[in-house]
Amino acid sequence: MPRRGIDSISNALWIHLTHSRYLRMAANVSWLLITGSVVVAALRIGGLRVEEFPLGRNIDSLLTWLAFMAGLTVADFVSRDNGAVVLIPRLRFMWESGADVRTVVAAVLIGQTAFAVTLVSPGAILLGWAVDGVPFWMAAPIVASTAAATILGGSLSRTTFSQADGSAEPSLASALITFLSAVPAAGTALAPRNIGLIGSVLYTLVLIGIAALCLRRRILHLPSSSSRSQPAM
Repeated sequence: MPRRGIDSISNALWIHLTHSRYLRMAANVSWLLITGSVVVAALRIGGLRVEEFPLGRNIDSLLTWLAFMAGLTVADFVSRDNGAVVLIPRLRFMWESGADVRTVVAAVLIGQTAFAVTLVSPGAILLGWAVDGVPFWMAAPIVASTAAATILGGSLSRTTFSQADGSAEPSLASALITFLSAVPAAGTALAPRNIGLIGSVLYTLVLIGIAALCLRRRILHLPSSSSRSQPAM
């Protein structure tokens, strides 16, 4: 098989991602955030100021952890049939068939982080604007970190498929790695806005790099259920 560029591999992985059986559940998270932002904006227009309530005084913290939990939820839905554990046989087959492993890894990371950010960030950013008039831009790196952390956890996990339909549940170790590696992005975002945004972006970039290295190692060196008869996407 001739070498495949990042465009063709990304398209194959993107089609697989957008045909996920869990896509509707992930999309529901986005709709809840957008609906919440519309409701809060309507209340603000009506004269109700959320920041004047006791919980509203910690609105940045609330938005940070809301984006974090929403990102983890979407990443969990994505990983059910598009996580590292599920994709490894296909990714391994792509590499064995001549695709450059760096291209394969980049396609997975770019596709899944972009997917999570696209679903979650708009609602969280709008919610921040609806609450106090300032878009919550830190949602993007926070959500991207949860997607990268999920790939990292799946790359380090030895979990095998646990469902008859080929989907996988994260192991306890994988879930713990995912949570602990994603938390610092949210924690950093709690700093004053400019510092928090820069720190969260930098940490997310580092995390994406580590996830890329671990996924590459899993494809090249760690045992997988791949065989040369595994169909390519």
